[in-house]
Parts: sequence; structure tokens; C-alpha cells
Amino acid sequence: MKCVSLNASVSQQHEQNTLRLTSEQTAGGEDKIQTDEYSANIFARNTKGALKVNAGASVTVERSSITGRQSENRIKVYPSLSLSYDFSNAHSLSLSLSRTKNRTETAKMSALTLIDSYNEMTATSAIDTPFQTGTSLSLNYNNYNTASQTYLTVYANMQRQDHALTPVVSQEGTTNTVAYAYGSHADNIYAMANLEKRLSAIPLSIKINLTANYVESPSVLNGMDNTSTLKSLKAKAVVASNFRSMFNGEVSLAYSRRISDIASSSIKTDISGIDAGGKLYVKTGRLKFTASMAYSHSKTDTYRYDIYDLGLSAEYKIRRLTLKLSAENVLNLDSNSWINTLVTPYYSAIERYNRMPGCLMAGLKWTY
Repeated sequence: MKCVSLNASVSQQHEQNTLRLTSEQTAGGEDKIQTDEYSANIFARNTKGALKVNAGASVTVERSSITGRQSENRIKVYPSLSLSYDFSNAHSLSLSLSRTKNRTETAKMSALTLIDSYNEMTATSAIDTPFQTGTSLSLNYNNYNTASQTYLTVYANMQRQDHALTPVVSQEGTTNTVAYAYGSHADNIYAMANLEKRLSAIPLSIKINLTANYVESPSVLNGMDNTSTLKSLKAKAVVASNFRSMFNGEVSLAYSRRISDIASSSIKTDISGIDAGGKLYVKTGRLKFTASMAYSHSKTDTYRYDIYDLGLSAEYKIRRLTLKLSAENVLNLDSNSWINTLVTPYYSAIERYNRMPGCLMAGLKWTY
């Protein structure tokens, strides 16, 4: 016999945000944004059986008031549906579809003109409501097979914003002015998979991780409609040993790629990287020792670097006293750097930063 439960509730939420700007940013002034939400929620779900269904909706009255603008009153319905199927206690598949609501940042609704820097300004926003609606679709798969020591998780999500907050960029000489308005939809697609396998013949474990992301967002550049896209892919594999001996180790290999593109111009960046490494663990009596080696490669259309790394650490315990010695990034004691891509509606750039170089450290620890 199937059992169905029905849940109903009502809620009210009040929120007020104030944006105050200093005289250095603008001529002064403040914006106040007040929102009130009154919701009636009803959901039904079955609680027995392999297939579970949860369906319902939230009916919301949304009221918003922004300084210097007419108050807005809206009635919105946010339905949702989720399906899940349990093959067993450790093996399941679920799918959900829902209408979503997100809050807009106060600064992106402001009627004030903000001076961001010597050549950048934010003008009066055309956004008249703090509520942005969209659609979300998610899939989740889990399979934890203890008999074969295999663990698999797959997750995917797609989010679409109906009328995306769109930066409208105007360029005059070296000055850029940005104002926010409603535009076409924006998409964000994300997928992830994790696999862990422990071998029975030999004491080894294998971990594989994959992630992919696609983001598409609208903008307007000097009166021309524009679309910015970002595509990224990451993959990593780790093999580690679990021998019952004083020696163990692991090796890893990772790949990443990130491509950004601005449709209304020839601006495009493409950055890829490879990371490889290995670690040796030694444990005997009171002594723990770790040695590591790593290689990092990154390449763009205009820049490339290769970094080799060596690390050592040792720990020796004498009753309550622990002695520690470590050396990190031994081959990069004087300098170290990393690069990143930066994409805006009107330019794309590759950033290179100096980061913490290698170091040598010694320490003592006393346990009470």
C-alpha cells in the first residue's frame, strides 16, 4: 500500500537593504530597497516504494519598493517536481525540475551613478525588481557498491535565467560606462562525475574526477547585442597504494582547459594546463617521512610556463615532543607564479600573479 503525505505552509519575509555611497564615489546619496514576500506552499509526496515523487508549488505575492521608483506588486507561481528511484539502499537515481527565484544585488538596481575608477562608471540601473526568475533542472546518480569496492557519483545541473541582468557598456575614449538592464536568457550548465575503485587483487585505490561547465550570458557593447561564453573542463586521476608496510605512495595526473569567447569581437582566450605528481610515504616507528615531486604546465596563445617542484617533510616523535622539518617548492625558492583568465563584456585578459615561493620550515610541538 502506498502512502502519500501532504504538507502545506504559509510564510512571510521582509527585507530592507540600503546602499550608501561616499562623496569620493559619487555626489552622495543612498538607495533603499524594501521587499516583502507572502507565500502559500503546498507539496505532496509518496513515502513508500522504490519510486518516490515530490510535487508541489509555492504561490508568492512579491512587493518591492525602490527609492525614486513606483512600488511593484507581483503574483508568481513557483512549481517544482522531483522523481527519485532507489534500486537499493546504496544505488539511486533522482531528477528534479523547478522554477527558481534569485535575489538581485542592491548595487545593480541602484539609481545612483557610481564612479568605480578613473575610467569606469556605473550608471543608473533599469532593473525595477529584486526578484529574478528562472528554471533549474538537476540529475543525481549514486552507486556505492561495497561488494566490488566501487563508488560512483554523477551530478548534472542546468540553470536558465529568464531575463538576465545584462550589462550595457558604452565606451567613449578610455572611459567605460556600465548600466544594468533586462536582456535575453542566461545559461549555466554544470556536470560532475566522481569514481573511486579499490582493487582487491592488490592494495591500490583509483580515484577519477571529471567536471565540465558552460556559461553563456548576454551583454550590450556600444549598442550592439553581445554574448559571452565560458567553457571549462577539468579531469584528475589519482592512484594510491595501501600496503601494510613502511612504504606507500601515490601518483596523480590532472588536465584542465578554459576557453572564453566574446561574440561581438575577436576577443578569445584559451588556457590549458597539465599537472603531474608523485608522493612517497615512509613510516617506521616514531619517524614519518614524505617526499614529493610535481610538474605543472600551463599554456595560452601568448604565454607558457613549466614548473618543477620537489618537497620533503619529516616528523619524529619523542613521547610528548614532536620534531618537524619540511621543505616545500624546493626548486622554486626564489619565485613562483600562476595565471588566470579574466573575461568581461568588453575585454578579455590573462592575469599572471606572483604567489608564495618555496620555503624551508622547522617546528616543535608539545602535547599535554
